[in-house]
Amino acid sequence: MRATLARAAAIFGHAPAPRRVWQRQFDGDRAALERLAGTSQWQIREADLYRFVDDLNWVPRLQPDLFRYLFPVCLHFWADTLMANRPFIANPGGDFHRALLVGRVLERMATPEERTEVWRFFRDAMLDRLDEERGFRRSGEPSRKFSDRANAWLIRFNTLGLLMPGIGRLWNEWWRLETPGRAVAALEYASGLVYIEGMNPMFEPWTPDEGGGGPYLWDIDAAIYDHGWREDNVRFLAKTLTTEYLRERLARIVEVLRDQPEEEMALRVQRDFEESLWIVEPRLLEQPKRLETLHLDGVDDWHCEGYNPEML
Repeated sequence: MRATLARAAAIFGHAPAPRRVWQRQFDGDRAALERLAGTSQWQIREADLYRFVDDLNWVPRLQPDLFRYLFPVCLHFWADTLMANRPFIANPGGDFHRALLVGRVLERMATPEERTEVWRFFRDAMLDRLDEERGFRRSGEPSRKFSDRANAWLIRFNTLGLLMPGIGRLWNEWWRLETPGRAVAALEYASGLVYIEGMNPMFEPWTPDEGGGGPYLWDIDAAIYDHGWREDNVRFLAKTLTTEYLRERLARIVEVLRDQPEEEMALRVQRDFEESLWIVEPRLLEQPKRLETLHLDGVDDWHCEGYNPEML
């Protein structure tokens, strides 16, 4: 795994712990920050970071040496939770992704070179996670569609589209399909464009008791309610994700998964793609627009559905 705590610390020059904490903690709990400053980066727990992430969101004056010591730990747990298929500090009061987007903590506290390295860290972490995507996990956490384990990587990818400039670099690395895991992940994504909800053979329909469903092409794991994808990322996807592109990539997926356990499903999706162009083509046009607005339009289904059940 490339997205390690050691790498995250190196981005910020292996900054030592501050000798004194003067930052005003948002909820008045400076003792929590002092405990963090007195703990080795390797021994800090994810739950210990809640107060610090609150500050990243709401405190206008952050302590630079405390930030440089603790932010790498946040990056470490961001990657760790990605690999474990769960959100990282996603709550309305102190969401890590909200701090990056709305709080602009990297613009305020990091150099341009450090920001670039943080984006590379995110990109490599996501690619490592995609390499592990095998076997079509079919169920999620009961009653929790938002954090469904079968879609956790995709939900995190969608979140990166809000934050990270140049999502195309990550997308192109992924859709080069250099590993079976990346091919499986691409097949899962493509299936969300091919199949009508509830009829996707790769994902069981969502139920209150069993979770499941998906793939969720628009969900994010962040408490961000007033932003969609960055404009440059929307432009990239609109230009890239075409019928011919998806057809060519599905053929490549079949090649990569030949003699793999997922080969039969890859062949099925490839065949169903050609038989469902009346569904796929309008969705390909709509998908970038949906990511641009996400949940802002209050719609939780395709605008362009309009299918005739007699055609199925």
